[in-house]
Amino acid sequence: MKKLLLLLLFVPLVSLGQMDYYVSAKGGLNVREAPQAKAKKVSTLSYGTFVSIESRTAIKLAINDTDKRTGVKKQIEGEWVKIISENNISGYVFDGYLIQFKPHPWTIFTTVSQASLNIKEINLKSERIEITYNLLTEYYKTLKVGEIVQLVPLEKELPNLEFIVKSVEKVIYLEPDLAQDCCDEYKVEAIILETLPKKYIDFNKEYINSLIVHPPVKNAKFIDIPRIKAGRFGDTYRSWLDFDNDGNPDVRQQSDDKRDVTDILINGNWVELMIGVPM
Repeated sequence: MKKLLLLLLFVPLVSLGQMDYYVSAKGGLNVREAPQAKAKKVSTLSYGTFVSIESRTAIKLAINDTDKRTGVKKQIEGEWVKIISENNISGYVFDGYLIQFKPHPWTIFTTVSQASLNIKEINLKSERIEITYNLLTEYYKTLKVGEIVQLVPLEKELPNLEFIVKSVEKVIYLEPDLAQDCCDEYKVEAIILETLPKKYIDFNKEYINSLIVHPPVKNAKFIDIPRIKAGRFGDTYRSWLDFDNDGNPDVRQQSDDKRDVTDILINGNWVELMIGVPM
C-alpha cells in the first residue's frame, strides 16, 4: 500500500499535461518513438496542431533554422519532450517548435472575415438563411463542415448570430496576380442555426454588414471608431471588435487603397492575422 501511495504522489511531478501548446513549424513537426533525431518517425504534426506536454527529458538540442519568408537565420534551442496531440498522436518532439498559449476564448487561430446579409433578397423568416464569405489568415487551422461560426453585426442593436458551416473550398484564381500574397483563401458557405430574431426582420436597411468570427466568442461586439483621414491616399476605415467587454479592441481591421490589415491582441501583443492588397 505504501508503494502505491508513493507512485501516485510521484506522477504529478513529471506530468505537465495541463499545459497547452501549438506547433509553430510552418512545415510541420515530426513526432518520433524516442527522444533522438534518428528514432523512427511516428507522424508529422501540421502547423497549428494543439498538443499537451506529458513529460520532459532534459535532452537538449539546437537547430539552425531559416525563415523562408524573410530569409532570417537563427538558432533554435530546446529539448525533447513527450507529447500527446489533439488528434491523439503520442511521441517525442523538439519543443523549440512548440509555443505555449494561455487558455483563452480566442487565439492566433481565431479567424475574422467580412460578410453581409442582403435583407432585400432573402426570406428573413426562412430556417435556411445562408451566408457566403472568404476566409484569409496567416494562421489557418482547418475549418470543417459542421463547425459553428459567429456573425457579429456592425449595428449594435442587433444580436450576434450563429451559423453552421456547409462547405469550405480553397479559392483558385485563374489569374495568379489576383491571389493575395499573404495566405491561402477559402470560400465558406454556412447556414443559420435558428430562426432569424425579430430585430433583424424589423431592421430597415438593405444590407447588414458584419464580421464572421471562428470559433465564436460569446461577448464579441463592435466598438465605434471614427473614420480617419489618410492624406492623399483616401480614408482609412477601422473595424474594432471587443471580445471581453472591457471597452478596448481585441481585433482591429483597417484598410486604405494600399493594403488591408487584420490583427488580434494575444497576451498583450498585436499579431497580424492578414495583410492583403485591396481588390
